[in-house]
Amino acid sequence: MKLSDVNGPSRTGKLLVPFAVAVAVLMLSGTLSAGVSTAAGPAASATPYASSGSISDLSAQAAVSQGSSFHAGRISNLARDNPVRGSMAPPIPQSGGGKTVVVAVDSFFVSHTTTSSVTRQVDFPTGRFSAITVTFFDQYVSNPFDTSFIVSVSNVQILAGNTVELENTSVTENVTQYASILTGQQSVFTTCPQFNPGYSSYLSVWFTFTMKGPAAQFPSQVIPAFNSTNFPTPSNAFPNNVPIPFNVSRTTAVQFPTGVKNAYMNLYEQQNGNDEFWYTLQPPFREFRVFIGGTLVATVQPYPNVQTGGGDLFLWQPVLGIGAVLYPPHRISLDPYLSLLHGKQSVTIQVVNDENLWIRVALNFMVNTTGGAVAGQVESNTFSYSSSYVQTPQTNTATESIPASAAYLNDSQTVREFQHSFGMSTAGSTSMSSYYTQSVAFFANSSEYDPSFNIVANTPYGTGLVYSQTFSLREFINSTYYSAFKSQGTTTTALAKIHAYYRINGTAIEDVILTNPIQIVIGFNVTQVRLITTSVKMHTNTQHGSSVMNSYNRSYTKVEGNGLFVGTLTPENSISSLSYNHAYTTKVVKDVATAGGETTVYYLKEAAVNNSLTARNGTLVYYRLSTRGS
Repeated sequence: MKLSDVNGPSRTGKLLVPFAVAVAVLMLSGTLSAGVSTAAGPAASATPYASSGSISDLSAQAAVSQGSSFHAGRISNLARDNPVRGSMAPPIPQSGGGKTVVVAVDSFFVSHTTTSSVTRQVDFPTGRFSAITVTFFDQYVSNPFDTSFIVSVSNVQILAGNTVELENTSVTENVTQYASILTGQQSVFTTCPQFNPGYSSYLSVWFTFTMKGPAAQFPSQVIPAFNSTNFPTPSNAFPNNVPIPFNVSRTTAVQFPTGVKNAYMNLYEQQNGNDEFWYTLQPPFREFRVFIGGTLVATVQPYPNVQTGGGDLFLWQPVLGIGAVLYPPHRISLDPYLSLLHGKQSVTIQVVNDENLWIRVALNFMVNTTGGAVAGQVESNTFSYSSSYVQTPQTNTATESIPASAAYLNDSQTVREFQHSFGMSTAGSTSMSSYYTQSVAFFANSSEYDPSFNIVANTPYGTGLVYSQTFSLREFINSTYYSAFKSQGTTTTALAKIHAYYRINGTAIEDVILTNPIQIVIGFNVTQVRLITTSVKMHTNTQHGSSVMNSYNRSYTKVEGNGLFVGTLTPENSISSLSYNHAYTTKVVKDVATAGGETTVYYLKEAAVNNSLTARNGTLVYYRLSTRGS
């Protein structure tokens, strides 16, 4: 039967975000612990992708590319997805032994009632280094939810991510590509918003400059276009029982230097609000499009992340989902478009199918220049996009809703996309021709039962309001970069191929059992797969002979989480206790990198279980880590 007079939970981010946030209320009420013995909690030092969301009211109690010139650096899950566990904060390293450490922020207190941000003037060392890293550390005090963070240097965003719930968070990222601004006196800004009363933590940021081996190559200039910019929808994207998509754009003016001889751009993005679970919404396809002077130069597909508050937060500690803490930038070559990179140009970012909010969006142009002028043109630039989207029942555009009587909301989408660009440029005696192609094949479907959250049915736990959703997404992204350089009798060609496969599928349930007191049942089963392969071949011909350099990287990660818990709902819409909890999470990572005749293999397998009715953290029941290099 239907309960038309009972309101369901707020549909922020469908019902998946309420899953995560409702559980966190357990910690607010003091019922659950994080499984720690100190006020600060243990350090879930994770390197790296993030979350935010608002609590469901449960109202009425019933209810990759590689960089310019094809840098063939290893795609390392070792640094991106795997927590380093410990009971204390990671020690700030000391200078010496070929390292120089610069502490920009040291244990700065942020809270809801004071400030969430800090800026410091920093003197960076001068000279050239083999590597530069930045470390962000958030020492947990009292913020129960995860929250976004960034680090910027002189208004250039170089790091973005999200904290781990109820634990310390440590993230280290290689930022050598930003070496041109990590020198001399600069301002360093970091923020980790403390949205609600009771939020507080200590922030630290430090940089490590290493000189071991040859000095690294890096772009000569960094030109920021956007820095920590939000992309909200112009009106409510979830006014009733189905989301409403918007294409949201922001435009700024950028002054490019003269003589840009090669370039790439870094795009940062972070899902938030409804779009934290964008792959479960209607329609599910998301994309960022970047325009320079009105010319489309890139499309970027976000990865379907699961953050530490995702679905069932008993699943995600100590094993993290893919993309839980750090959001590395998407890197796109601009060599075919060098003729656009001069003077003052308009730069536009468009979010396709924005359904509430994308945050921490930043765009940096990474350029190398020559002393003279660069001449050239975009010879061709084509883009095709086709989408087949079927939704049953369809959204009534006048009421922005589907019928409240609908028992199911089913949808499926197929997207095909192809982009090709070719450009030529000349700088003095050097000429370059470059082309870029990218194909995207996207497939997703979803089925929701009780999309208006007003069906009462029998469940194994009693009679109540029921909701469930199954969802599946697969995306194939194939990119090819090619450049040929000719200068004074030397010809160099570079070919890079990047193949990316993203997959996420699962089932989510939320039942509100109409007992006294009311019980809530939340279940979340999910599988994530990320596979990225990169092959690079560089061939140089001179009058004295030729040389070839090949490299190959394969990075595979799979995470599976299966969880269900039952809790008591208070009149204040918080969960006072658990009567059942089971969460089991596994992760497998395998990276293989081959270059210069040497092969490195990194392998990780781990599993954790949480059957506790009081502890937030699970127990690691299996852990195997191995590395091998030839």
